[in-house]
Amino acid sequence: MDRGDLRNYIFNSWNTDLRYFSFARLLNLDYKDSSHPFHLEIIRTINAHELVLDLGCGSAEIGREISNKGASYFGIDISTIGLKLAADYRKEGVSLTKCNVENIPFKDNSFDVVISVYSLEHFLYPEKILREAHRVLKQNGRIMILSEAYDNPLVYPPSLCFSAISHLSFRDKIKSKRFKELFYHFYNRFKYIMLQFFKQIRLNLSKSYYSFEMISKPRILNEAYSQDFDVVYIVSIREIINFLKLLGMSIEFVKSNASAFSFTKYFIKPLFVIARKY
Repeated sequence: MDRGDLRNYIFNSWNTDLRYFSFARLLNLDYKDSSHPFHLEIIRTINAHELVLDLGCGSAEIGREISNKGASYFGIDISTIGLKLAADYRKEGVSLTKCNVENIPFKDNSFDVVISVYSLEHFLYPEKILREAHRVLKQNGRIMILSEAYDNPLVYPPSLCFSAISHLSFRDKIKSKRFKELFYHFYNRFKYIMLQFFKQIRLNLSKSYYSFEMISKPRILNEAYSQDFDVVYIVSIREIINFLKLLGMSIEFVKSNASAFSFTKYFIKPLFVIARKY
């Protein structure tokens, strides 16, 4: 499936499937504990009177907290259902707009902060959207991105399907005795691991490299919705850092692990990065 057809399918599901946003809302309302430190960090670092743009805001739970700090929150999303749920938080300081985030309907240098909270992995054109985010950001403004990340070649998005038996547990795969499917599953899994391994090497060696690798047939196309079955972009922390630097941004913070090896320092989930526009 090409990106245009996939985009139409996913946009339609976001506009018609209430279960998706009901599920997301339960997760989004549960971020005030220590297991969600980056939501709290985003809110903490936003100052009163700043203009904040949320890319792919969904039902916009975080907008309520941002506006409570005296900042002005602008949420944009393609989903009619998501924005209807977000209207529960409509108040002074909260504005909601239905649009495609690939074409942000605001002027250059409009916002102090642009945030993307678990939406980047769902964008079919992440390069274009990040360029748009950079365009609408004021000089000295900040972009903050929180997303699942898959730099570790052994970790892959739930939306990725290696075979017709991908949905089965390891034990059930073996018990199925579908040997042809077993071969394809493990062959495709090995192929994915190797491709991601060499991609990480290239990202590590070349700071100007990025690929924005997409999943052309996410599991949402053929299976009932489950968490992140609609992920289409295989997010890489290294890739996002490389690209933001190429846009001329300065990386102020990025989540990494304590690995002594440069190659594995981003083998961690999630991505959380703060970059400033100069």
